[in-house]
Amino acid sequence: MGKTTPILIVEDTQDDYNKIYKFLTINGYTVYPQNNDFNKYLENVQNYVKDTNELSKYNASEYLNNFFKDMNPELIILDIQLLPKEGDRSGLKFLPFLRNQYPYVPILILTIHTFGEISAAYAGDNKANYYLCKILNNENLNLSEEFFNTRLAPVINMLLYWHRVSYSTGDIHDSLKSHMEELFAYLEKEFCILKYDINQISNNLHDLKNHTEILLRVAQYNIASNDKKATEMIEKFIDEFSLITNVPKISQNKTELVISLRKAKTELVKIVKKEIDKDIGAFISETFKEIIGADEDESVTKAVLLSLCKGIGKVWKFYRTGDF
Repeated sequence: MGKTTPILIVEDTQDDYNKIYKFLTINGYTVYPQNNDFNKYLENVQNYVKDTNELSKYNASEYLNNFFKDMNPELIILDIQLLPKEGDRSGLKFLPFLRNQYPYVPILILTIHTFGEISAAYAGDNKANYYLCKILNNENLNLSEEFFNTRLAPVINMLLYWHRVSYSTGDIHDSLKSHMEELFAYLEKEFCILKYDINQISNNLHDLKNHTEILLRVAQYNIASNDKKATEMIEKFIDEFSLITNVPKISQNKTELVISLRKAKTELVKIVKKEIDKDIGAFISETFKEIIGADEDESVTKAVLLSLCKGIGKVWKFYRTGDF
C-alpha cells in the first residue's frame, strides 16, 4: 500500500522533516513539500500561525492556498509545535486551515506533546484523526527507526485504508473487499497483526494497548460483523485466559474467573460487535473486581490483552487457513 500516495508534512524542524521525508519516500510515498520547497513553505506556515499583523498573515495564506491548490494528499502529518518556543502549540491554529483545505483527508498529529496537552485537536468541527508521540517508550529518541517501523507505518496504513474506503465513489462493500486484503496482508507480514504468534509485540504495556487497539479496529469489520466469528473469538479469548499460569491473581482465582467470563459470553460478544457501548477491557476489569475484590494491576492487564490478541488471532487464522 502507498506507492506514489501523496502525503503532506507540516513540520517545523529541518531534521525531523528530513527523517520523515526519508522514511516516506523509501516506502514509495510522494511527499510534500519537496526538499527545495521546505524553507519557504515553513516560513509561510509560521507567518500564518504567528500573532503578527494581518497583512503578513494574509500573504502567508495566499502563498499556502496556491501551494495546496493542485495538491491532493491522502494523509496529512501535522506537528503541534510549529514555532521555536517552549510549549508552543501553534499547530492547533493551523489545523482549521488544513481542514478548510482538505475536509475529508485524515490528519495524523505527530508531536512530543502528550495527548492531554493537545486534546483540543479532537474537539469541535476541525478534528484531527489520530495521535502519535514522537518519543518511543519514554526514551529521548525522537523519530527513531524503531518508531517508524513499529508505530508510524501501521498507523499510516490504517488511516489510508479507512480514507480510501470511506470516500470511495463505488459501492462501500466492493470498496471494503478490494482494499481489505491489501491492508491485512501488510499488517500480517510486518507486524504480526491478527496472528496467533505475537512474540514480536513489545512487553511494554503502552505498546501492547496500542497494538490491541489497532488489532480490534482492523478485526471489527471482518470478525465482529459476523455472529459466528464474534462468538468464536470470545470463546478463544476465554480459552487462552484459562491457560494463564504466570499471573498469581489469575491463577489463584482462575476457575471462578473463567466460569464468570463464560456466563458473560453473550454480553462480551455484543461488546465486540458494538451492540453494547462498553470497552471490553473495562468489562473484564469489573469482573476481576467482583471476584478478586481489587482492581487489576499491570501484570493482569497484560495477561488480558495478550489473551484477547491470541483469541482474535486464532479465529482469524482459522478463517484464513481453515486450521488452528
